[in-house]
Amino acid sequence: MSFEDDDMTTQGRFSFANSKMKKIDGIL
Repeated sequence: MSFEDDDMTTQGRFSFANSKMKKIDGIL
Protein backbone atom coordinates (compact mmCIF):
# COMPACT_ATOMS: atom_id res chain seq x y z
CA MET A 1 0.00 0.00 0.00
CA SER A 2 1.10 3.57 -0.60
CA PHE A 3 1.27 6.29 2.03
CA GLU A 4 -1.75 7.96 0.44
CA ASP A 5 -3.83 4.83 0.99
CA ASP A 6 -2.67 4.66 4.62
CA ASP A 7 -3.74 8.27 5.19
CA MET A 8 -7.29 7.32 4.20
CA THR A 9 -7.49 4.82 7.07
CA THR A 10 -8.72 5.79 10.53
CA GLN A 11 -5.27 5.10 11.99
CA GLY A 12 -3.68 7.32 9.35
CA ARG A 13 -6.09 10.16 10.10
CA PHE A 14 -5.46 9.78 13.84
CA SER A 15 -1.69 9.95 13.31
CA PHE A 16 -2.08 13.07 11.16
CA ALA A 17 -4.37 14.77 13.70
CA ASN A 18 -2.10 13.77 16.59
CA SER A 19 0.95 15.26 14.87
CA LYS A 20 -0.96 18.51 14.27
CA MET A 21 -1.99 18.62 17.94
CA LYS A 22 1.65 18.27 18.97
CA LYS A 23 2.62 21.16 16.70
CA ILE A 24 -0.16 23.32 18.18
CA ASP A 25 0.92 22.41 21.73
CA GLY A 26 4.47 23.44 20.81
CA ILE A 27 3.25 26.86 19.62
CA LEU A 28 1.13 27.37 22.73
